[in-house]
Amino acid sequence: CTGDQDHMDVTVSHALPSATEWARHLAWAGELDYFASRDWFENFVETVAGSGSDVQFVIARDDYDEIVGVLPLWCPPGGRAGLVRRIEGLGNYYTCLFEPILCEDRVRASASLGAMIEHVAETRAGWSCLDLHPLPADGWYVPEIIDAFARKGLDVRQFVAFGNWYLDSAGLDFAAYFASRKKKLRSTIRSKTNQLAKSAQVEIRIVQHPEEVDEGHAAYLDVYNSSWKVPEPY
Repeated sequence: CTGDQDHMDVTVSHALPSATEWARHLAWAGELDYFASRDWFENFVETVAGSGSDVQFVIARDDYDEIVGVLPLWCPPGGRAGLVRRIEGLGNYYTCLFEPILCEDRVRASASLGAMIEHVAETRAGWSCLDLHPLPADGWYVPEIIDAFARKGLDVRQFVAFGNWYLDSAGLDFAAYFASRKKKLRSTIRSKTNQLAKSAQVEIRIVQHPEEVDEGHAAYLDVYNSSWKVPEPY
């Protein structure tokens, strides 16, 4: 990123910045996290938010008119109740993580983030509550977001949205993994496996190659559509 290290021009747009502008300094974020990519936000606006929704992209530009930060926001369905207007990060239950989209250079990213948060804080007459979940707990920008709002006299409250539990399986083969499970679980798995084998001809196969994806996806849809699950809303 280039330009003056402190000055940022902040604007608000209802349209996603162009792919060309996004690619210059922001595309790297989407390479690390799909939920920080332009493709994700474009798809979300088209299929979830819809053209009539209140979507806003807070955009920070440097002295060279380059976009170096974007904060995607919206007022979701149900976000208005009387005089209360709740603004959220542009996402919903499909969004694993939400984050401000910033250029790779930390100094420029910090400056653009501060400018965008300051702009949002100064427009607080237009909203009652701003909810930016689910921010990653270890994001370097989280303390800066809190400090920026606090400098504007706003109360910031952190809460745990959810946690991701996982098993460190490095160097662990399936036999060792299965042997380490509780006896009751091992017994249940063996029993259910035997029941399945007796009920029908079953093949368990792990899709690993690109040429197998279409077949695997079709099989998934067959099972999903015949299950108890309600259809996806989008």
